[in-house]
Amino acid sequence: MSKQVRKSVSVLLVFVLVMQIFAVTSVHADGLDVGDGKITVQAGANKIKLSWTEALIESNANYYGGDILYDIYVSNQPNIDTLSNIQKNGRYVDRTTDTFFVVNNLEPDTKYYFNIIVWVDMSYYEAAYSMKEVGTLSAPAPAPSVTADDEANVMIGADTTMEYSENQGVDWKEYSTASPPSFDGDVSVWVRVKASSSNPASLYKELVFTKNKESNPLEELNLAKSQQNLKDILKLIKQPEWLELPEGFGDLQPEEQEAVAQVVMTLIPSDYYNYKSKGEVQYALRVGYEGLMAMLQTDLVVSQQHLSSFYSLLSEPYKYISYPDTDNLQFVGEKYSKLSSVDKQLFSYIVQRLSKDENVSLNDSYIGLIMLLLQYPPINDPATPGEMLVALKSLYGYQQSIEANTPHEKFPLDFSKLATITDNATKLEQLAQWMLDKKPTGGYTSYADIQKAFNNYFIPVINPTTPSAPTGSGSSGGSGSPTPAPTTKQEQIVVDVNGVNGTNLTKTPITRTTETNGIVKDLVKMTDAIAKQSVEKAKQLGTDTARIVIPDTKDAVSETRVEVPKTAVKELSDGSLKLEISTQNAVISVPTKSIAGFDQDMYFRIVPLKKDSERKEVEERAKKEQVIQKAALNSNVRVLARPVEIETNMQSREVTLTLPLGNSLPTEATARQQALNNLAVYIEHSDGTKELVRGKLVKLTDGSEGIEFTVTKFSTFTLVSVDGLNAAQQANHPYIQGFGTDFRPDAFVTRAQMAAMLARNLSGGAATAPATDAGFADVAATHWAANEIGQAKATGMMNGLNSTVFAPEGSITRAQMATIAYRWMQKQEANAAGTTSAASVSSTNATAAESFNDVPADLWAADAIAYVQSAGLMTGYQDGTFKPEGKLTRAEAVKVLNVLFKRTPLTGAGAPFFSDVPATHWAYADIEAAAQK
Repeated sequence: MSKQVRKSVSVLLVFVLVMQIFAVTSVHADGLDVGDGKITVQAGANKIKLSWTEALIESNANYYGGDILYDIYVSNQPNIDTLSNIQKNGRYVDRTTDTFFVVNNLEPDTKYYFNIIVWVDMSYYEAAYSMKEVGTLSAPAPAPSVTADDEANVMIGADTTMEYSENQGVDWKEYSTASPPSFDGDVSVWVRVKASSSNPASLYKELVFTKNKESNPLEELNLAKSQQNLKDILKLIKQPEWLELPEGFGDLQPEEQEAVAQVVMTLIPSDYYNYKSKGEVQYALRVGYEGLMAMLQTDLVVSQQHLSSFYSLLSEPYKYISYPDTDNLQFVGEKYSKLSSVDKQLFSYIVQRLSKDENVSLNDSYIGLIMLLLQYPPINDPATPGEMLVALKSLYGYQQSIEANTPHEKFPLDFSKLATITDNATKLEQLAQWMLDKKPTGGYTSYADIQKAFNNYFIPVINPTTPSAPTGSGSSGGSGSPTPAPTTKQEQIVVDVNGVNGTNLTKTPITRTTETNGIVKDLVKMTDAIAKQSVEKAKQLGTDTARIVIPDTKDAVSETRVEVPKTAVKELSDGSLKLEISTQNAVISVPTKSIAGFDQDMYFRIVPLKKDSERKEVEERAKKEQVIQKAALNSNVRVLARPVEIETNMQSREVTLTLPLGNSLPTEATARQQALNNLAVYIEHSDGTKELVRGKLVKLTDGSEGIEFTVTKFSTFTLVSVDGLNAAQQANHPYIQGFGTDFRPDAFVTRAQMAAMLARNLSGGAATAPATDAGFADVAATHWAANEIGQAKATGMMNGLNSTVFAPEGSITRAQMATIAYRWMQKQEANAAGTTSAASVSSTNATAAESFNDVPADLWAADAIAYVQSAGLMTGYQDGTFKPEGKLTRAEAVKVLNVLFKRTPLTGAGAPFFSDVPATHWAYADIEAAAQK
C-alpha cells in the first residue's frame, strides 16, 4: 500500500471514531435536533407519564423520508445514559410517534430510570435523550365504600373527606354534607378520598346515575297492592306532597304505620279493582288510621271518638270510592251508628281491652274491628227474651275473657251470677224477660241502670207496703176509728241558679219528697228553657258557670238527684257554660269539655252516708285497704266528715268534686295542721277498685273549707286522716320525665329509663354520689343516663346483661321488674332493720311463684316473683300465668314504682301534667304523683 493510501485510511478511521464518540456523548446527532433532551414525568403509584421535546430533522440533513420514532427504555439502575448503554442495559418498553407515553404496571414506591432513543425510519439518524430518574408513589388507599341512590339521585356513604368528578377525573370537587350534590340524568361519577400531606388520593369508585322516570304514585301503589308489597305501599303513602297524612301519623312506630298500610293494601280486593284516584287512597288511609288509633288509645273517650270516625267512614263508602261492592262496609258502619250511647261506650271498652291481648296483631285492626262489631250483641237491641239472653251470655263471655287477660281491670258490668243459673232454662228465660221489662222506653242509658236491673232479678227489690189499719177498741162497745196510713208528701222549692260570683242567672224548681218511711229525697230538673236562660244571662254578666245551690239547712235530705235533659245539656255546651251542683255533702263541677259532645240525658245522684254504723264500716274497710297500707304502713285511719255516694252516667268524663270538711278538723292550730297534712280522700269505686288521693284544700262559697279533686269514675268518697301519710310523702320529688309535653304511657320502658327512675329515688350517699363510669361498653360517658346506670349498678338495683353489656335501650320484662322490686325492698328493709332483709321471704313464699304455670321453680326470677306476689306489688293473670317475659309499658312501670316509692296516686292537681295522659287514663293518678312534687 502506498504511503498516500495508508494516510487516507488513517484519516478515515480517525473520522469514524470521532463520529462514534460524538454520537454516544451528545443528545444531538447530525440530522436530528432534540433540544435540551430533558424528559419530564408525572408519577403515580402504578404508572408514570413521560413527556419530552419533539425531535426535529435538521435542514442540512440527507432526509430520505420516514417517521420520527421514539423507543422508550427503562432500567432499575442509572445505567442507560448513552445510546450504547441504553441498548446494552435498558429494557425496551414500547415505541410511539407521540411526544408522551404512559408506562403502566409499575410497582408502587419504587425508583426507575427512563431514557428514549429517537430515530428516523428509512434514515440512519438516531439520538438519545437525557436519562431521567423517577420514583413511583406509595400505593393509594382502596376506593371508598359509597353507593348510588339512583331514585333520590344522591351518593350514599360520602363524607367531607371525599371528592368527586363528573368528567372522569379531569376536575375534582369537594363533597359537602351541608349541601350534597344531586345527579339527575345519565352521568358517571368518580368518588375518591382526597389526598393529604402524607397520603395520596385513594382509588376511585365509579357510580352510575340514570335519568329518573316520571313518578306516578297511583300506578306504583296499585302495582305494589297487586304484588302484596307492604313496604312499597308504606313508602308510597309517605311520599312527600302526594297524600295528606293524618295528624300524628309521623309519630307512629314503624309497625303501627305498616298496620295502616295493610288496610290500604286490603280494603279493596286487588284481583279486579285498582284505586282510581288519590282520593280513594286517602279514604283507605283514613280508615286504617282511625281503626288503628281506636285500638291503641288507653283513654276510653278518645278511643270512642276514633271508633266513631272509623265506622262513620265505613257507613258512606260511596262518597269516597267508586268500588262497586260496598254494601258490606256500609252495613257495618250503619250498625255502629244505630248503637245506643251505652252500647257505644261498652263496645269501645271491649275494643280497647281486647286490643291489648298479646295475641292480637296490629295488622288485624281493620278486620278485627269489623268482626268485633258484627259479633257484638247490643244490650238495647233485643226485642225477645231469646235475643236478650244471647246478648247477656255474649257480654258475660267478654267479661270472662277481659278479666282473665287484665286482672287489674274489672269489666264495667258484672254478669257473673249467670253462672249460677246456666243449667236452668226457666230462670234464664225469666232473667231475659226481666231485663226486657226493666229496660226504659228509650233503652238503658248507663252501666248502673243495666247492673241494677240485672242484680235486682237475683235480689228483687221489695217495695214498702202500707200497713193495714189496726182496729181500735173503745168504751161503750163502740168501734174505734182507724189509724191513718202514712202518706207520701211532696213539696216544690224554687232555688237559684247563680253565676260564679253569686249573681243570680235564673231559678229552677226542686221537688222534695218525704216518703212513708220518713226518707227525704230531692229531685232537680234543669229544663232546656232554664238552661237557655242561664246561658243568656251568663253571657251578659261575663261568667262561665251555672251553679245550682240545693239547700238542706235541717240536714234532712237523704238523696239528691239532679237531671239535665239532652236538650238542656246541648244548651250548656253551645254556651260553653260549666255546670256546678252544690249540696251540703258535695259540690260537683262539670267542666265545659266534659259537657261537650255528651248526647244523652245527664244525671247525678248524691247519697250521704249519715248513719254512724255506715261511717264505721267505711273506716274499718279503709284500715284494711292495701292502697292505704302501701301509702303509710300500719297507720291509724280515721274517717273525717261524712262519706258520700255519687252516681252518674258521665263515666269516663272528667268531673271535679269538692267534699266539705265542715267541723271535722281540730280547732287547735297544731293539731289542725297535722290533720290537714295527713288528709286524703279514700275512694271505693263501683267497679271494685280503690284509690287514695290527696286533692287540695279550697275555700267554699260560704267561707268554709273543703278538699277538691278530679275523678272520672263515681263511687263512694270518704275524707280520711291517715297517720304518717305526710311524713311518708313529704320527700317526694318528680322522678319521671316526658318527651316534651307527652309521656308516651304505652311505650315500653327502657332499661336506661328504669335506671334513671330508680336513681332519682335513692336515698343518702347513693343519690348524691358524683358521676361515675357506668362500666359497660355500650354506655358511653356521654350517654344521658350514664350516671344513673352507674348508681343503679353500684347499689345492686340493676345489673348488666353481662359484665360488659347493659343494653340501655332494651326493654324491661315483668320478671326483671319483679327482680328490681325485690332488690329495692331488700335494701329498704335492710336499712330499716340493720340486718333483716326481704331475702327471708324467698323461702317461705317460694310456693307463690310455683303457683304460676309459667314460672318453674328453677326460673332465675322465681324468688323475686314469689316476693312481689306475696307483698301485693305485682299480681298474675286469671289464667294462672305471670308472663315473666312480657314487656312493661311506661305506665305499668310507674304503677309498680309508686308502690315501691310510697307515692299516693294524685288527682285534683289541676291540668294534667302530660298532654297524652288525660284524667280519664287508667294510670293518670299514678303518673301525676310521679311527675309532680
